[in-house]
Amino acid sequence: MVPAPSKPRRIRLYSGLVISLIALITGWFLVARHRAQAALLKYEQQLRAKGEKLSFPELMASVSLPESRGVELFHLCGALQQGTAVTLDAPPIGKMIAPGKVLVIAREKEWFSVNQRKIFAWGQVETDLKLNADSLQKLREILKYRALQFPLNYRGPKTLLPHLAKFKQAAEWLSASAACNMHSGHLDAAVDDVESVALLCRPLDTEPFLISQLVRVAVSSIAFNLCHEMIECEGINDRHLVRLHHICDELQFVDPMILGLKGDRTMYRDSIRDARSTGVDLAALLANYAPGDSQADSFAFCGTPYHDDIYGAIRSAIILPCWRSLFSYRDERHALEEVQTLLDNFHSAKFHRSMLTMDRFENALENKSGSDGAFRSWDYWLTGMFMRALGKAHVRAFRAETQRGMTIAAIALKRYHLAHGKYPSRLDELIPDFVREVPVDWRDGQNLRYRQERDTFVLWSVGDNGKDDGGTPDQTDPYSFFSGLDLVWPQPATEDELNAYRAKVKPKP
Repeated sequence: MVPAPSKPRRIRLYSGLVISLIALITGWFLVARHRAQAALLKYEQQLRAKGEKLSFPELMASVSLPESRGVELFHLCGALQQGTAVTLDAPPIGKMIAPGKVLVIAREKEWFSVNQRKIFAWGQVETDLKLNADSLQKLREILKYRALQFPLNYRGPKTLLPHLAKFKQAAEWLSASAACNMHSGHLDAAVDDVESVALLCRPLDTEPFLISQLVRVAVSSIAFNLCHEMIECEGINDRHLVRLHHICDELQFVDPMILGLKGDRTMYRDSIRDARSTGVDLAALLANYAPGDSQADSFAFCGTPYHDDIYGAIRSAIILPCWRSLFSYRDERHALEEVQTLLDNFHSAKFHRSMLTMDRFENALENKSGSDGAFRSWDYWLTGMFMRALGKAHVRAFRAETQRGMTIAAIALKRYHLAHGKYPSRLDELIPDFVREVPVDWRDGQNLRYRQERDTFVLWSVGDNGKDDGGTPDQTDPYSFFSGLDLVWPQPATEDELNAYRAKVKPKP
């Protein structure tokens, strides 16, 4: 019979097993970390070999800033003084008041303010414009200068972009001026204001920030709505319309949005590296990532006393240190791969001028973000945060391109009507006198849909569902251009529709 090992011997045996286990785990950890770092480095090299720029200085290398008057433009935008009507209660441009019908504000004597629940009239806008007449004139003049980039001090996600809000506010002032000029019949001055709104987009063309490009899309939408308003003005002539066509033709959205995505990829990459190497509160980031996470209900400690405290301790002591030391490299590589897939699909959609090529990517992204998707894994949680922020940028770009194409088509239709006294039976009849080609519906890559109806027309895009519903606009109040089954070019509201709207919004005595 073999005697049992003595107590000291058992202690040495168990200690050796524990040390061997720790050494094995440490060795695996170090090997896994080295492999993750090597895979990340290799993928970055592959991206750079394809010509991708992964740092902010690289993205800004092609942007020329000498003699830029961007700071002067910023100060001029900031010099505009708040008026009694502009900007909060400015005349509403492009307001839908019935399915497929818009309020042509330049024809109205007054309008209802949602903010203050009272009626405003043009005299108040004129007073506000006189208050800022000098600043607005200087603004129109400086916008004709091409070098207007705002100097950027890159600080990753903490980069300050104070000019964006000022540019948007300036666009609203110029929009109010354009509307006032249309109401007064000063159409040349109104076109000048529309052009100035569009020129506010130019300093943002080369800014590698997604938020900059989203603001640029918002400003351009103001210009398109003004074009719609101008088409309905009495006394508009072919010369005005040619200028409006040129203004819209100069605006492009896909390439600037791609640049914005690349800039945000740089920021996200820097964010991961900061989170890995400093004391960034990852727990707070994780809470923002999944507030009310349904997976928390099935967590192993759910239902036990102090389970929230236990989960927090495990997350702080085990999960996040492991992510920071090991899985952050996988997370970073995965984020780069996902953004590159988005960019590759974006380039393909640009080539085909169709969002259809993005549908497969969107479906895959939704699956990964679902309850059982890859982004639910805690070692890819930061990738999931980033991709949800980036995933719909292409929609904004393609919608803006479609709105631009519809505006150009509507301008050409108006020119045709002025020349022939009627609308064409098909859009290709506009070629070559009024357009070079029939504008494209960026939702499906086909030409915009069109039909003539008595003395008017219906012009539409197939909309987000990707199906042609025969030009069906939004049927639900409050009405929106982008919310219908189709995106339908709005026609002026009828007198009955105007009276119904006025009765609905008119303050009760």
